[in-house]
Amino acid sequence: MQSGTVTRKKYRRVSYILRREEGRHRSGINALALDKRGDLLFTASRDGIARCWRTPEAGPKARSLRTYDGHTDWINDIALLSNEATIVTASSDTTIKLWGVASEKCLHTLNSHTDYVKALTYSPERGFLASGGLDKDICIWDVESSPAPVAQLSAGWGGGESVGIAAAPRKCSGHGESVYCLATNRAGSLILSGSPERVSAHAIGLVRLWDPRVAEQVGRLKGHTDNIRRIVLSADGSRCLTGGSDATIKLWDVGQRRCIQSLAVHTDSVWALAADEGFTRIVSGGRDQAVYCTDARSLDSTLLMRLPEPPLALALAPDARSLWVATTASSVSRWEYEPAWTHEVSAGARDRRQSLHRLPGAPRRGDLMAG
Repeated sequence: MQSGTVTRKKYRRVSYILRREEGRHRSGINALALDKRGDLLFTASRDGIARCWRTPEAGPKARSLRTYDGHTDWINDIALLSNEATIVTASSDTTIKLWGVASEKCLHTLNSHTDYVKALTYSPERGFLASGGLDKDICIWDVESSPAPVAQLSAGWGGGESVGIAAAPRKCSGHGESVYCLATNRAGSLILSGSPERVSAHAIGLVRLWDPRVAEQVGRLKGHTDNIRRIVLSADGSRCLTGGSDATIKLWDVGQRRCIQSLAVHTDSVWALAADEGFTRIVSGGRDQAVYCTDARSLDSTLLMRLPEPPLALALAPDARSLWVATTASSVSRWEYEPAWTHEVSAGARDRRQSLHRLPGAPRRGDLMAG
């Protein structure tokens, strides 16, 4: 090369076409909700989209019936209001959105959280929704009459407004750590929140009990040694289940504030929990990719399935004969539940069985597209 000669780099323009799969999720599904009849299934995905599916049409070629697209980050939880005309989604974009089920339109966007919103719980009798997230706050929303939070709970606040009277958002600090899960009873007289708060020099993981009517903390449940990932509260509020990153499931007497049983069926974190109406059967899924069914009376646990990916959410069908399972993959599967339990108890557990139906996600290598 001669002195003073400038060599110019050559650039090549490359164009990409990103194909969007219509009617399917593109990433893992964090939460599920079923209507009362079990005909509609709502899914909340890490692709930032919620979808509605007709369960009788589930199959490898199924497409979602409706799409709710408006979040800009993961959707972490979803709730269906009692009128079944509205769903609520909570997202890592720090917002909560209310959607018209039929119209697919966003009706309200709630912006009081300042960090990821991780959990929702809804009381059909009192008509309030509670939300919690990484900002350490729990907001109570009167979704029946007002989009403003009517109370905001934290460990450092002991007073507030009554549910049902709209109030301006009130920021209260003091909750020790982020809120990862919530549950309420049918009457809306109790809210439970789970977080990785330190309870001793060697253990973290605390469940706080709140009275939403006066916005006061009324108790604690201590016993886990790691973060609380899931809470299921019985309809009457007398018992609850908790699943933790310590790989245990605990059954609690809420009134006495004590652990009745501790189950160690998983070998890694418990990521999903469900129970039947009578709290007689407990279904759990973990990071170990296993789904177990446990008889709460005899404490016998049975391996129902071992999945290719860890389960993130479980939903029991209203007839209690099937189970919807969402995983870190982009599809949802429906599995036998009642027949599977009877068969497994008599014949012994198997590691894998075929699902009844599958709501497909985006095609990927190794994905099971047909049930």
